[in-house]
Amino acid sequence: MIKTQVLFILSLVLVAGVTATAIPACSIQDQDDPTLPSDSLYDTKFTLNTALPDVNESYVIYRTVTPDVSDEYVKKMGERFDTYGKAEKKSESTGRIQIIDNTGEESRCLSVYERSGGIVYEIPEKAFPAFVESQPILPSKAEAREIATNFLKTRNLLPEDAEIESVEVDKIYKEYMIGHEGPTLSYNMTLDVHYSRNFNGIPVYGDELSVIIGDKGEVVEVIKSWRDVQPYKEVKIKTPELAYSDLIASRFARPPTENLYEKVVVEDVHIGYWMEPRITEQKVVLPVYVFSGTGTVNGIERPYVEFVSAALSEEERVIPGNSP
Repeated sequence: MIKTQVLFILSLVLVAGVTATAIPACSIQDQDDPTLPSDSLYDTKFTLNTALPDVNESYVIYRTVTPDVSDEYVKKMGERFDTYGKAEKKSESTGRIQIIDNTGEESRCLSVYERSGGIVYEIPEKAFPAFVESQPILPSKAEAREIATNFLKTRNLLPEDAEIESVEVDKIYKEYMIGHEGPTLSYNMTLDVHYSRNFNGIPVYGDELSVIIGDKGEVVEVIKSWRDVQPYKEVKIKTPELAYSDLIASRFARPPTENLYEKVVVEDVHIGYWMEPRITEQKVVLPVYVFSGTGTVNGIERPYVEFVSAALSEEERVIPGNSP
């Protein structure tokens, strides 16, 4: 029989932490009148199945503090992962600087992103194996939490405000044979210890801090895009009604996903903060409305989460003295 092997990467929608992708800056619309006619809260595609929240009139916005990502900075970061070699610019578009270390029994790779200071560390052969012969020995969830936290602490990479949000299977290896409907073999390859944070009790979205653990408890990958911030000033925000109107009109704080959905039932609305992905420059962190619930795609229900800018005017995105 013909046999194929596939390595699956689970993609989870996290209500308190969303894995970031290549997302441009928040699109903030100028609004002169924050009031809305009541009929604007209804749409054939969207159903609001929750009360809109009570919110403050204004919220703090934050400055970001980005390190100077020089070659020397990248080399020193590499030393924390026992990864040595020449730092080389690999991509102008993403600002990725990389060290590839092939001097040991296994190769190691460290990428640092100059616009954010974000890092990705990998042992490629173990993080993305081409072939698997048996079920890896994975730690328990409690053990994985301890392994991940100790790994970050000993390398001075654990932010003070980081909290473990979840421990879940990250990658699954499956084999298929012709004539069989489902996989004939399936192995859980790695565990993802995922961290999140909040600003004064308000959840932050878009941050990345994950420690990926493989066979015998070895850390095989670390993803960290976790900008340091400082409080800057307060900004007035839109009403929840106006934000919901923006949701219906597809005015999002990131590229739209809702066009994939035939129906969306919004079951929760709250305020959060949005962090840009590691390839993107970000000077300030702004509040967003977070809409979550259930979306229907081709008749199948899926978790839904979308973000709408909460700030009233575009000028709040620019800090005086800094060019946007």
